[in-house]
Amino acid sequence: LMALFGGFRAGINSWRLADSHVERNEPQLLLSRMLYRQMNQLKFSRTARESFRAALWESEKQGVFYLATADVLQYIAPPGLAVGEQHYLIELHNRPGGEPGIWFKAVPYDEQNKTESLDSFEEAGLELLSSEVELRFSYFIGGEWADELESGARPLLVKVDWRAEGRTWPSSIYRISGG
Repeated sequence: LMALFGGFRAGINSWRLADSHVERNEPQLLLSRMLYRQMNQLKFSRTARESFRAALWESEKQGVFYLATADVLQYIAPPGLAVGEQHYLIELHNRPGGEPGIWFKAVPYDEQNKTESLDSFEEAGLELLSSEVELRFSYFIGGEWADELESGARPLLVKVDWRAEGRTWPSSIYRISGG
């Protein structure tokens, strides 16, 4: 009976340890998967506007990011598989105004009504995506990593460094694709 109870107790401890591990890593894993899907479905544009109104490329070139710094990334992509072909203007923001966590905003993007889409985006407020995890973006261009993109730049890769209070995860690197 004692051996059976000891085995049962060891099983419960093992279950708790596994559950704790999943709980600590789940927010980062979910966000990483979301970015992976979106970086593979980016909408390229030839539009030049400020922020979403001044893309980071020359108007003759195809570009992808509208704002790309260490703490902010703006792009157009479907937010998930459930929305089909609908694209959204999306912004991911790390610690806006010093607030902890990752924040985002997303509004539907209509190619035929760009002005209305851009106005809606500018009016939209940031929403908290994760209070537990923070990130930092960097961009691989010209054979080296940069913390932000200059006008006309189109990176080959985007790297995300993940961290939480007292914890860091390995960086995620996403190849830029889409169309």
